[in-house]
Amino acid sequence: MPIEISLRLLLSLAALIYLNINFAREMRLEVKSRTELEGVPSASGIEFYGDSFYIIGDNSAWLFRYNASFRKLEKYPVHAQLNSLNDTIPKKEKPDFEATTVVLQNTSAQLLIFGSGSKSPMRDILVKVDLNNPTNVESLSLEKFYALLKSGGVTELNIEGAVYANEFLYLLNRADNSIIRFAYNEFELFLTNANHPLEFTLHKFSLPHVDDVQVAFSGGTLIPGTGTLIFTASAEKTENWIDDGAILGSYAGIIELENLTDFNKPQVVSIQEDGNALQIKIESVTVKSSTRHKIQLVMVTDSDGGPSELIEANLFME
Repeated sequence: MPIEISLRLLLSLAALIYLNINFAREMRLEVKSRTELEGVPSASGIEFYGDSFYIIGDNSAWLFRYNASFRKLEKYPVHAQLNSLNDTIPKKEKPDFEATTVVLQNTSAQLLIFGSGSKSPMRDILVKVDLNNPTNVESLSLEKFYALLKSGGVTELNIEGAVYANEFLYLLNRADNSIIRFAYNEFELFLTNANHPLEFTLHKFSLPHVDDVQVAFSGGTLIPGTGTLIFTASAEKTENWIDDGAILGSYAGIIELENLTDFNKPQVVSIQEDGNALQIKIESVTVKSSTRHKIQLVMVTDSDGGPSELIEANLFME
């Protein structure tokens, strides 16, 4: 009997190993085009909703809307510090808008824009934009929410990505390559009453190094109709999250949200052009269309003072 059980166990393990090998999908990323985003300073967030792209900059008081052919259509004010002579907010005062996601509930479509939380209180801000009427904008303080995260084990904040999926929000924290997960409706209640209990989970991830510089999260999006998160990440040679540094490369990767585990090593691919790693800071990503084997990505870059770029790429899952 023990021999029979052992044989069954070995056969089961062999089957599992075969399935894992058979269904492992190799990633390959192909850059299709690069376009300068004229008039968009320090692009840091992009979302595709309906037939429009919505783009923000980390130091801009405006939300920009582009059509599917990347022609600028409109811009909407999302921050009180508007200046007709200069579209950028001084670094020491900027909200550092770094993370965006679209929340769809019934007929409601809201764009959430998160300040990074890396400097309080200027960067402790959440802006909600009604995408059915983008002139309807609400600004909220995240000071108490970010304080809750820090009291619950998040040692440092630099929120760079946000994803809404299945009634949950996922925040990508560049400071420690963690994903913070909590129920969206509970988060809404907490924003109106800080005494309302809000529970969250924290999962840290292991990303590669480039020349001893840690690759860290820079953005995230959901493949529509799935539980798969696509993230971008970059290696920046800097001593802190306030000062800019040399970019050593950017990456894209995938994480399954239904199976978050600590110190998982997600699958990543270098973002290259003509076989060379792009020395640019990919700040955000969204999905334009997807099939099982090919995902059309649109990404934006922040060149720290130079022109922002919009990059079209195909992510192949083979």
